[in-house]
Amino acid sequence: MSSNTLIDELPPKQDLPFDGKAGRWRMGMRHLLSAVFYSALVCWLLTLVAPLLVGSLIAIVAAFIALVTIVSRRRSTQQDALVAIIAVAAEREMPLAPALDAVSDQFTGGYQRKVRALAHYLKAGVPLPEALDRVPGTLPIESEILARVGSVVGNLAGALREAGATRFEVKPVWNAIAGRIGYFLYVFYVIQIVSGFLCYFIVPKLEAILYDFGVTPPWPTQIVIQSGQVLGHFGGLYALLLLFETAVLLVLLLSFTGWSRLKVPLVDRFLVRKHSALILRSLAWVVEAGYPITRGLELFMGWYPSKWVRERLGRVIQDVNHGTDWVDSLTHHGLLLKPDASVLESARRAGNLPWALRETALSGERRLAYRLQLVLQLLTPIVLLALGLLVALLAVAYFAPLIVIIERLM
Repeated sequence: MSSNTLIDELPPKQDLPFDGKAGRWRMGMRHLLSAVFYSALVCWLLTLVAPLLVGSLIAIVAAFIALVTIVSRRRSTQQDALVAIIAVAAEREMPLAPALDAVSDQFTGGYQRKVRALAHYLKAGVPLPEALDRVPGTLPIESEILARVGSVVGNLAGALREAGATRFEVKPVWNAIAGRIGYFLYVFYVIQIVSGFLCYFIVPKLEAILYDFGVTPPWPTQIVIQSGQVLGHFGGLYALLLLFETAVLLVLLLSFTGWSRLKVPLVDRFLVRKHSALILRSLAWVVEAGYPITRGLELFMGWYPSKWVRERLGRVIQDVNHGTDWVDSLTHHGLLLKPDASVLESARRAGNLPWALRETALSGERRLAYRLQLVLQLLTPIVLLALGLLVALLAVAYFAPLIVIIERLM
Protein backbone atom coordinates (compact mmCIF):
# COMPACT_ATOMS: atom_id res chain seq x y z
CA MET A 1 0.00 0.00 0.00
CA SER A 2 1.44 3.31 -1.09
CA SER A 3 1.90 5.99 1.40
CA ASN A 4 -0.42 8.94 1.28
CA THR A 5 1.02 12.42 0.42
CA LEU A 6 0.11 15.78 1.70
CA ILE A 7 -1.80 18.17 -0.48
CA ASP A 8 1.18 20.43 -1.30
CA GLU A 9 3.76 17.63 -1.41
CA LEU A 10 4.92 16.19 -4.71
CA PRO A 11 5.42 12.49 -5.13
CA PRO A 12 9.03 11.47 -4.67
CA LYS A 13 9.49 10.11 -8.21
CA GLN A 14 7.56 12.87 -9.99
CA ASP A 15 9.59 15.12 -12.34
CA LEU A 16 10.51 18.41 -10.77
CA PRO A 17 8.95 21.53 -12.36
CA PHE A 18 12.17 23.04 -13.94
CA ASP A 19 14.32 22.37 -16.94
CA GLY A 20 16.98 19.71 -16.53
CA LYS A 21 19.50 21.96 -18.32
CA ALA A 22 19.32 24.71 -15.71
CA GLY A 23 22.81 23.89 -14.39
CA ARG A 24 24.37 25.61 -17.47
CA TRP A 25 25.42 29.34 -16.90
CA ARG A 26 22.93 31.82 -18.32
CA MET A 27 23.27 35.61 -18.77
CA GLY A 28 20.76 37.41 -16.61
CA MET A 29 19.88 40.97 -15.74
CA ARG A 30 22.05 40.84 -12.65
CA HIS A 31 25.11 39.85 -14.70
CA LEU A 32 24.40 42.55 -17.25
CA LEU A 33 24.21 45.21 -14.55
CA SER A 34 27.45 43.93 -13.04
CA ALA A 35 29.20 44.06 -16.41
CA VAL A 36 27.99 47.60 -17.01
CA PHE A 37 29.12 48.65 -13.54
CA TYR A 38 32.62 47.19 -13.83
CA SER A 39 33.05 48.53 -17.37
CA ALA A 40 32.12 51.99 -16.16
CA LEU A 41 34.51 51.60 -13.24
CA VAL A 42 37.39 50.63 -15.57
CA CYS A 43 36.65 53.55 -17.90
CA TRP A 44 36.53 55.91 -14.94
CA LEU A 45 39.86 54.63 -13.68
CA LEU A 46 41.38 55.10 -17.13
CA THR A 47 40.11 58.65 -17.33
CA LEU A 48 41.50 59.22 -13.83
CA VAL A 49 44.88 57.60 -14.46
CA ALA A 50 45.56 59.33 -17.80
CA PRO A 51 45.48 62.86 -16.34
CA LEU A 52 47.55 61.60 -13.42
CA LEU A 53 50.12 60.24 -15.87
CA VAL A 54 50.20 63.55 -17.72
CA GLY A 55 50.54 65.48 -14.47
CA SER A 56 53.20 63.08 -13.23
CA LEU A 57 55.16 63.48 -16.47
CA ILE A 58 55.07 67.28 -16.16
CA ALA A 59 56.11 67.10 -12.50
CA ILE A 60 58.91 64.62 -13.23
CA VAL A 61 60.32 66.77 -16.02
CA ALA A 62 60.14 69.86 -13.80
CA ALA A 63 61.86 68.06 -10.93
CA PHE A 64 64.53 66.67 -13.25
CA ILE A 65 65.24 70.09 -14.76
CA ALA A 66 65.43 71.64 -11.29
CA LEU A 67 67.79 68.88 -10.13
CA VAL A 68 70.05 69.27 -13.16
CA THR A 69 70.11 73.05 -12.70
CA ILE A 70 71.02 72.73 -9.02
CA VAL A 71 73.73 70.16 -9.73
CA SER A 72 75.17 72.21 -12.61
CA ARG A 73 75.31 75.38 -10.53
CA ARG A 74 76.90 73.49 -7.67
CA ARG A 75 79.51 72.07 -10.03
CA SER A 76 80.07 75.54 -11.48
CA THR A 77 80.63 76.95 -7.98
CA GLN A 78 83.12 74.20 -7.19
CA GLN A 79 84.96 74.88 -10.44
CA ASP A 80 85.20 78.59 -9.65
CA ALA A 81 86.60 77.78 -6.21
CA LEU A 82 89.22 75.47 -7.73
CA VAL A 83 90.25 78.16 -10.23
CA ALA A 84 90.83 80.59 -7.36
CA ILE A 85 92.82 77.98 -5.40
CA ILE A 86 95.09 77.18 -8.35
CA ALA A 87 95.60 80.90 -8.99
CA VAL A 88 96.64 81.52 -5.37
CA ALA A 89 98.99 78.52 -5.42
CA ALA A 90 100.59 79.64 -8.68
CA GLU A 91 100.87 83.23 -7.48
CA ARG A 92 102.76 82.13 -4.35
CA GLU A 93 104.83 79.66 -6.37
CA MET A 94 103.50 76.70 -4.41
CA PRO A 95 103.46 73.18 -5.94
CA LEU A 96 100.02 72.55 -7.38
CA ALA A 97 99.77 68.84 -6.49
CA PRO A 98 100.12 69.24 -2.67
CA ALA A 99 97.79 72.25 -2.77
CA LEU A 100 95.10 70.28 -4.61
CA ASP A 101 95.51 67.34 -2.24
CA ALA A 102 95.10 69.65 0.73
CA VAL A 103 91.85 71.21 -0.52
CA SER A 104 90.31 68.11 -2.13
CA ASP A 105 88.35 67.34 1.05
CA GLN A 106 86.46 70.61 0.60
CA PHE A 107 84.74 69.20 -2.51
CA THR A 108 82.14 66.46 -2.67
CA GLY A 109 80.96 63.70 -4.99
CA GLY A 110 82.50 63.05 -8.36
CA TYR A 111 84.18 66.44 -8.45
CA GLN A 112 86.30 65.48 -5.45
CA ARG A 113 87.57 62.48 -7.41
CA LYS A 114 88.41 64.77 -10.34
CA VAL A 115 90.45 67.07 -8.11
CA ARG A 116 92.33 64.17 -6.58
CA ALA A 117 92.98 62.67 -10.02
CA LEU A 118 94.33 66.02 -11.24
CA ALA A 119 96.60 66.21 -8.18
CA HIS A 120 97.78 62.64 -8.84
CA TYR A 121 98.80 63.40 -12.42
CA LEU A 122 100.54 66.63 -11.41
CA LYS A 123 102.41 64.78 -8.65
CA ALA A 124 103.54 62.23 -11.24
CA GLY A 125 105.15 65.03 -13.28
CA VAL A 126 102.48 65.43 -15.95
CA PRO A 127 102.24 69.04 -17.25
CA LEU A 128 99.07 70.93 -16.41
CA PRO A 129 97.66 71.00 -20.00
CA GLU A 130 98.11 67.24 -20.34
CA ALA A 131 96.65 66.65 -16.87
CA LEU A 132 93.59 68.69 -17.83
CA ASP A 133 93.24 66.48 -20.93
CA ARG A 134 93.25 63.38 -18.77
CA VAL A 135 90.70 64.80 -16.30
CA PRO A 136 88.20 66.73 -18.45
CA GLY A 137 85.63 68.94 -16.80
CA THR A 138 87.79 69.89 -13.84
CA LEU A 139 87.79 73.57 -14.82
CA PRO A 140 85.27 75.66 -16.78
CA ILE A 141 86.13 75.70 -20.45
CA GLU A 142 87.10 79.40 -20.45
CA SER A 143 89.29 78.97 -17.40
CA GLU A 144 90.74 75.75 -18.75
CA ILE A 145 91.91 77.35 -22.00
CA LEU A 146 93.35 80.35 -20.17
CA ALA A 147 95.08 77.98 -17.73
CA ARG A 148 96.65 76.15 -20.67
CA VAL A 149 97.79 79.43 -22.21
CA GLY A 150 99.08 80.72 -18.88
CA SER A 151 101.05 77.54 -18.23
CA VAL A 152 102.67 77.77 -21.68
CA VAL A 153 103.57 81.49 -21.50
CA GLY A 154 104.62 81.27 -17.85
CA ASN A 155 101.86 83.33 -16.22
CA LEU A 156 99.37 80.82 -14.88
CA ALA A 157 98.32 82.95 -11.91
CA GLY A 158 97.51 86.02 -14.02
CA ALA A 159 95.55 84.03 -16.59
CA LEU A 160 93.45 82.31 -13.94
CA ARG A 161 92.87 85.58 -12.08
CA GLU A 162 91.52 87.11 -15.27
CA ALA A 163 89.40 84.04 -15.96
CA GLY A 164 87.87 84.17 -12.47
CA ALA A 165 87.17 87.90 -12.61
CA THR A 166 85.59 87.73 -16.04
CA ARG A 167 83.48 84.73 -15.12
CA PHE A 168 82.30 86.43 -11.92
CA GLU A 169 81.21 89.46 -13.93
CA VAL A 170 79.30 87.79 -16.77
CA LYS A 171 78.02 84.66 -15.03
CA PRO A 172 74.92 86.28 -13.41
CA VAL A 173 73.87 87.68 -16.79
CA TRP A 174 74.10 84.29 -18.46
CA ASN A 175 72.23 82.66 -15.58
CA ALA A 176 69.40 85.17 -16.02
CA ILE A 177 69.30 84.45 -19.76
CA ALA A 178 69.23 80.71 -19.10
CA GLY A 179 66.37 81.12 -16.63
CA ARG A 180 64.28 83.12 -19.10
CA ILE A 181 64.88 80.67 -21.96
CA GLY A 182 64.16 77.71 -19.68
CA TYR A 183 60.89 79.29 -18.55
CA PHE A 184 59.66 79.78 -22.12
CA LEU A 185 60.65 76.29 -23.21
CA TYR A 186 59.11 74.62 -20.18
CA VAL A 187 55.77 76.46 -20.52
CA PHE A 188 55.65 75.51 -24.20
CA TYR A 189 56.54 71.93 -23.25
CA VAL A 190 53.70 71.73 -20.70
CA ILE A 191 51.18 73.11 -23.19
CA GLN A 192 52.31 70.54 -25.73
CA ILE A 193 51.79 67.69 -23.28
CA VAL A 194 48.35 68.89 -22.15
CA SER A 195 47.14 69.66 -25.67
CA GLY A 196 48.49 66.33 -26.90
CA PHE A 197 46.59 64.51 -24.15
CA LEU A 198 43.37 66.37 -25.00
CA CYS A 199 43.72 65.76 -28.73
CA TYR A 200 44.57 62.08 -28.32
CA PHE A 201 42.09 61.04 -25.59
CA ILE A 202 39.30 63.62 -25.50
CA VAL A 203 38.85 64.66 -29.12
CA PRO A 204 37.62 61.23 -30.36
CA LYS A 205 35.00 61.13 -27.60
CA LEU A 206 33.93 64.70 -28.33
CA GLU A 207 33.68 63.93 -32.02
CA ALA A 208 31.49 60.88 -31.31
CA ILE A 209 29.19 62.93 -29.07
CA LEU A 210 28.77 65.62 -31.72
CA TYR A 211 28.03 62.96 -34.35
CA ASP A 212 25.34 61.39 -32.16
CA PHE A 213 23.62 64.73 -31.65
CA GLY A 214 24.03 65.76 -35.27
CA VAL A 215 25.88 68.94 -34.34
CA THR A 216 28.25 70.57 -36.80
CA PRO A 217 31.42 71.47 -34.88
CA PRO A 218 32.43 75.14 -34.79
CA TRP A 219 35.63 76.07 -36.62
CA PRO A 220 37.83 76.02 -33.45
CA THR A 221 36.56 72.52 -32.70
CA GLN A 222 37.19 71.46 -36.30
CA ILE A 223 40.79 72.65 -36.01
CA VAL A 224 41.27 70.70 -32.80
CA ILE A 225 39.60 67.59 -34.28
CA GLN A 226 41.87 67.70 -37.31
CA SER A 227 44.88 68.16 -35.03
CA GLY A 228 43.76 65.16 -33.00
CA GLN A 229 43.47 63.04 -36.14
CA VAL A 230 46.96 64.04 -37.23
CA LEU A 231 48.29 63.34 -33.74
CA GLY A 232 46.61 59.94 -33.74
CA HIS A 233 48.48 59.00 -36.94
CA PHE A 234 51.83 60.37 -35.76
CA GLY A 235 51.69 59.77 -32.01
CA GLY A 236 55.11 58.11 -31.93
CA LEU A 237 56.78 61.02 -33.70
CA TYR A 238 55.05 63.41 -31.31
CA ALA A 239 56.48 61.51 -28.33
CA LEU A 240 59.96 61.61 -29.91
CA LEU A 241 59.55 65.35 -30.44
CA LEU A 242 58.79 65.81 -26.74
CA LEU A 243 61.88 63.80 -25.79
CA PHE A 244 63.99 65.87 -28.18
CA GLU A 245 62.65 69.11 -26.70
CA THR A 246 63.47 67.84 -23.22
CA ALA A 247 67.05 67.15 -24.28
CA VAL A 248 67.35 70.58 -25.94
CA LEU A 249 66.00 72.27 -22.82
CA LEU A 250 68.55 70.54 -20.60
CA VAL A 251 71.45 71.21 -22.98
CA LEU A 252 70.57 74.90 -23.22
CA LEU A 253 70.36 75.25 -19.46
CA LEU A 254 73.70 73.48 -18.98
CA SER A 255 75.31 75.58 -21.70
CA PHE A 256 74.18 78.96 -20.44
CA THR A 257 74.95 78.14 -16.82
CA GLY A 258 78.52 77.32 -17.89
CA TRP A 259 78.74 73.60 -17.15
CA SER A 260 78.68 72.16 -20.68
CA ARG A 261 81.63 72.28 -23.07
CA LEU A 262 80.22 74.86 -25.51
CA LYS A 263 79.09 72.13 -27.93
CA VAL A 264 75.43 73.07 -28.36
CA PRO A 265 74.30 72.28 -31.94
CA LEU A 266 72.93 75.25 -33.92
CA VAL A 267 72.83 77.51 -30.85
CA ASP A 268 76.62 77.47 -30.70
CA ARG A 269 76.76 79.23 -34.09
CA PHE A 270 74.81 82.18 -32.69
CA LEU A 271 77.36 82.68 -29.91
CA VAL A 272 80.27 83.75 -32.10
CA ARG A 273 81.04 86.71 -29.87
CA LYS A 274 81.44 84.37 -26.90
CA HIS A 275 84.03 82.36 -28.81
CA SER A 276 85.71 85.52 -30.12
CA ALA A 277 86.02 86.89 -26.59
CA LEU A 278 87.80 83.75 -25.40
CA ILE A 279 90.15 83.78 -28.39
CA LEU A 280 91.02 87.46 -27.96
CA ARG A 281 91.50 87.08 -24.21
CA SER A 282 93.90 84.19 -24.80
CA LEU A 283 95.76 86.07 -27.53
CA ALA A 284 96.35 88.91 -25.08
CA TRP A 285 98.50 86.64 -22.91
CA VAL A 286 100.35 85.29 -25.95
CA VAL A 287 101.16 88.80 -27.20
CA GLU A 288 102.07 90.01 -23.72
CA ALA A 289 104.54 87.14 -23.30
CA GLY A 290 106.20 87.94 -26.66
CA TYR A 291 105.10 84.76 -28.46
CA PRO A 292 104.15 84.90 -32.14
CA ILE A 293 100.45 85.00 -33.02
CA THR A 294 100.70 81.81 -35.07
CA ARG A 295 101.94 79.93 -32.01
CA GLY A 296 98.92 81.05 -30.01
CA LEU A 297 96.51 80.17 -32.83
CA GLU A 298 98.05 76.72 -33.14
CA LEU A 299 97.58 76.14 -29.41
CA PHE A 300 93.93 77.21 -29.60
CA MET A 301 93.25 74.99 -32.58
CA GLY A 302 94.44 71.99 -30.60
CA TRP A 303 92.58 72.90 -27.41
CA TYR A 304 89.31 74.48 -28.47
CA PRO A 305 86.23 72.26 -27.92
CA SER A 306 84.04 73.49 -30.81
CA LYS A 307 84.92 71.86 -34.12
CA TRP A 308 83.76 74.68 -36.37
CA VAL A 309 85.91 77.18 -34.41
CA ARG A 310 88.94 74.90 -34.80
CA GLU A 311 88.33 74.73 -38.54
CA ARG A 312 88.20 78.51 -38.82
CA LEU A 313 91.33 78.87 -36.72
CA GLY A 314 93.06 76.43 -39.06
CA ARG A 315 92.13 78.63 -42.04
CA VAL A 316 93.37 81.70 -40.17
CA ILE A 317 96.73 79.98 -39.57
CA GLN A 318 97.01 79.16 -43.26
CA ASP A 319 96.28 82.78 -44.17
CA VAL A 320 98.87 84.08 -41.70
CA ASN A 321 101.49 81.66 -43.02
CA HIS A 322 100.81 82.99 -46.52
CA GLY A 323 101.37 86.59 -45.43
CA THR A 324 97.86 87.74 -44.48
CA ASP A 325 97.50 89.89 -41.39
CA TRP A 326 95.97 87.93 -38.51
CA VAL A 327 93.43 90.67 -37.69
CA ASP A 328 92.17 90.73 -41.28
CA SER A 329 92.03 86.94 -41.39
CA LEU A 330 90.03 86.72 -38.16
CA THR A 331 87.62 89.31 -39.56
CA HIS A 332 87.34 87.51 -42.89
CA HIS A 333 86.49 84.19 -41.25
CA GLY A 334 83.85 85.69 -38.96
CA LEU A 335 85.75 85.45 -35.67
CA LEU A 336 86.12 89.22 -35.32
CA LEU A 337 83.88 92.15 -36.21
CA LYS A 338 85.11 95.04 -38.33
CA PRO A 339 84.71 97.69 -35.57
CA ASP A 340 86.73 95.48 -33.22
CA ALA A 341 89.34 94.99 -35.91
CA SER A 342 89.72 98.76 -36.26
CA VAL A 343 90.23 99.06 -32.50
CA LEU A 344 92.92 96.37 -32.55
CA GLU A 345 94.70 98.03 -35.49
CA SER A 346 94.83 101.33 -33.63
CA ALA A 347 96.01 99.64 -30.43
CA ARG A 348 98.72 97.77 -32.30
CA ARG A 349 100.09 101.01 -33.71
CA ALA A 350 99.92 102.61 -30.25
CA GLY A 351 101.68 99.66 -28.60
CA ASN A 352 98.92 98.61 -26.17
CA LEU A 353 97.58 95.59 -28.04
CA PRO A 354 97.16 93.26 -24.99
CA TRP A 355 94.98 95.82 -23.22
CA ALA A 356 92.89 96.33 -26.38
CA LEU A 357 92.46 92.57 -26.84
CA ARG A 358 91.11 92.19 -23.29
CA GLU A 359 88.79 95.19 -23.53
CA THR A 360 87.49 94.09 -26.92
CA ALA A 361 86.82 90.60 -25.59
CA LEU A 362 84.97 91.90 -22.52
CA SER A 363 82.90 94.46 -24.44
CA GLY A 364 81.98 91.91 -27.10
CA GLU A 365 80.79 89.41 -24.53
CA ARG A 366 78.81 92.10 -22.72
CA ARG A 367 77.14 93.25 -25.94
CA LEU A 368 76.19 89.68 -26.76
CA ALA A 369 74.61 89.17 -23.34
CA TYR A 370 72.77 92.50 -23.43
CA ARG A 371 71.43 91.83 -26.91
CA LEU A 372 70.18 88.42 -25.87
CA GLN A 373 68.48 89.99 -22.87
CA LEU A 374 66.89 92.63 -25.11
CA VAL A 375 65.64 90.01 -27.55
CA LEU A 376 64.18 87.94 -24.72
CA GLN A 377 62.44 90.97 -23.24
CA LEU A 378 60.92 91.79 -26.62
CA LEU A 379 59.86 88.19 -27.14
CA THR A 380 58.30 87.85 -23.69
CA PRO A 381 54.95 89.55 -24.48
CA ILE A 382 54.82 87.92 -27.92
CA VAL A 383 55.37 84.43 -26.53
CA LEU A 384 52.91 84.95 -23.68
CA LEU A 385 50.29 86.28 -26.12
CA ALA A 386 50.79 83.29 -28.44
CA LEU A 387 50.50 80.83 -25.56
CA GLY A 388 47.37 82.63 -24.31
CA LEU A 389 45.78 82.41 -27.77
CA LEU A 390 46.55 78.71 -27.90
CA VAL A 391 44.92 78.13 -24.51
CA ALA A 392 41.91 80.22 -25.57
CA LEU A 393 41.56 78.18 -28.77
CA LEU A 394 41.54 74.92 -26.81
CA ALA A 395 38.99 76.28 -24.31
CA VAL A 396 36.63 77.53 -27.02
CA ALA A 397 37.05 74.33 -29.05
CA TYR A 398 35.99 72.12 -26.14
CA PHE A 399 33.22 74.24 -24.60
CA ALA A 400 31.51 75.77 -27.63
CA PRO A 401 29.97 72.42 -28.81
CA LEU A 402 28.63 71.79 -25.33
CA ILE A 403 26.71 75.07 -25.44
CA VAL A 404 25.18 74.10 -28.79
CA ILE A 405 24.14 70.68 -27.42
CA ILE A 406 22.57 72.22 -24.31
CA GLU A 407 20.61 74.68 -26.44
CA ARG A 408 19.25 71.82 -28.54
CA LEU A 409 18.23 69.85 -25.50
CA MET A 410 16.41 72.83 -24.05
